[in-house]
Amino acid sequence: MRRTHLSLPQGIALALTLVSGPCTNCGAEDSSGPPPDTSGESLVIVSGDDQTVGPGGAITPAARASHAGGTPTPGASINWTAESGTVSPRYSVTDANGIGTTVWTLPSGLGSYRVFALYHNEVQFRGSVAGCLNPYVIGDDFSTDVAGRWTSSGPGAGPVVGPPTIWSATYLAGSGNPGGYWRFQHVAHPPMGLTVYHRFDVDYDPALPGNEIDHINYTEDQIYLAPYSGSDVRWSLFLEQGGTRFAPSSGVRLFGNAAWAKGLQTNLTPAQFPGANLGPGGGKIRFGIMRETLVSAGGPDTTNHGIDNFRVEVCRK
Repeated sequence: MRRTHLSLPQGIALALTLVSGPCTNCGAEDSSGPPPDTSGESLVIVSGDDQTVGPGGAITPAARASHAGGTPTPGASINWTAESGTVSPRYSVTDANGIGTTVWTLPSGLGSYRVFALYHNEVQFRGSVAGCLNPYVIGDDFSTDVAGRWTSSGPGAGPVVGPPTIWSATYLAGSGNPGGYWRFQHVAHPPMGLTVYHRFDVDYDPALPGNEIDHINYTEDQIYLAPYSGSDVRWSLFLEQGGTRFAPSSGVRLFGNAAWAKGLQTNLTPAQFPGANLGPGGGKIRFGIMRETLVSAGGPDTTNHGIDNFRVEVCRK
């Protein structure tokens, strides 16, 4: 039988040899792959997140740069950006432990803010500005009828004309903001003014350690009720010390809103209560609600108004 011999082109024969030939130094070739991938570096929060300070206070955020396996990255540059407030430095270089920090000075306005740190990825820190830290709070949402001490005073000067002034304070279980509230009615004759007080019998002693007063914030919800009259209705916080009442020197404020609205008196310093001693050498203090109606002409004049959510916040030094 005749055998037939096929001759392959030289290039094809070489290719077959390379494919089917023995593998030399295969293990060495596998171990000499590409260099490690450093793109797995990332940034994580170390400390300084979710903290609260007073107005203009500062927080020190700290972040760590590291490889995917957890090995720290020293010498990395972290870019810091504040949503509000300022950061210094704007760029920080990480130390031997891969940690970089900045000082974040928050704004003076109350609220929540963020600062961002960037290196390969971005992380965010949250900070809040509160009216004061660790305040002493005296408050009542009037969800129940809590008895207080009700008193009143007449005009500061001038004769009383006509019948005596009449006032009433009635607790109502509904229609507040929300729930229960106190409803006042003042019936006054010109030129008479009337001031009504509700004192809360809770003592605050500024002489106790840690109780020295820096400032006082006061809030209430208020409403002017129908039937409406032409009289002015004014309001304020007051405090009582040694049997004497003191209102802030900034004075009582006027309101006439026919829907519930927030009344604010903030950053009241001890100096704004002339005659009172709110320092460590002063006596015990009690706080309360003040309502004042003034009738300039005509009469008798009846005013109706309400209060809800009384809150005194004593901010300590």
